[in-house]
Amino acid sequence: PKDIKKSFLIVIIGLGGCMLANYISSALLTILEGFGLYSTYSTVEDPQNILDVVTLFLATAIMPALIEEISLRGVLMTPMRKYGNAFAILASSYIFGIFHGDAAQISFAFICGLFFGYAVVVTDSIWPAVIIHGLNNSLSCISSVLITYVSEDAGNIFYYACTIGFILLGAIALYFYLKKYKEEDFSLIKVDNATEPITFGKKFAIFVSSFTFG
Repeated sequence: PKDIKKSFLIVIIGLGGCMLANYISSALLTILEGFGLYSTYSTVEDPQNILDVVTLFLATAIMPALIEEISLRGVLMTPMRKYGNAFAILASSYIFGIFHGDAAQISFAFICGLFFGYAVVVTDSIWPAVIIHGLNNSLSCISSVLITYVSEDAGNIFYYACTIGFILLGAIALYFYLKKYKEEDFSLIKVDNATEPITFGKKFAIFVSSFTFG
């Protein structure tokens, strides 16, 4: 990223947004359960030894952040940006959500995808999205390790403290970000910023082809 200060603020905002997405997706899941629709999402098994801990971080935090951001925000979203950044962010976020394939994860992944996509667009770099993604997943890994080696209460307290803390930090970072970058960056997200203006039907066709490719 060319602007390190902006990227730092975006990472904090994005991480706070992911924490907030947890509550939103939980509320939506509660509503779905009221209609008899239950999640089949299975949690990651708690690590039992140091190899499990290393594997957990590699498989849950590091590799998904790299592979999913390169494929979703790099390979899929970047070519769609010429039809409008807003369209590209929304389309890639929708695909990101669907790929998670579970009621408990679709809404959460979609919201997080919006922050990931926005981070890539305004910083002109994929790395802030990779960092946000990796840090978000790492919190769950750390919580699992604490539950296994300390206590369940310690793991839960850590996770909820991080959730509330990063939401507050994200709000503070958002204030400073809007104060300095609002006009510059929001203009990048306008629906009419496409370098190749096309109809909604054409955009839909591009979206479907991108989804199929993914």
